[in-house]
Amino acid sequence: MSFLTQAALAADQSFISRVAQAAATSAKDVMAESASVTGHLLRTQMANEVLRSPSSWGSLIAIGVATNPAISEASTDADIQFTVNSLWDAYSGVILVVAP
Repeated sequence: MSFLTQAALAADQSFISRVAQAAATSAKDVMAESASVTGHLLRTQMANEVLRSPSSWGSLIAIGVATNPAISEASTDADIQFTVNSLWDAYSGVILVVAP
């Protein structure tokens, strides 16, 4: 998918609404996760922000979701949810360090 096609998808209000709902669902789940999860503090801080303003976050996260080549306007809600979940650490600022 070209960058222009990704940008058009990320700007589509129906797509943004679906991403916002997926982000709210992820945020609810993050709030219930164990404190032992890597990056828990950053993840829950973002979850609080998303729950307070899902529409604003939907617009931001839609850009990242649209970069996934498997995502299109025809994608299922499950595909969008999976993609939002996979981006959560990146958006929340969690840095994963892999031991050598």
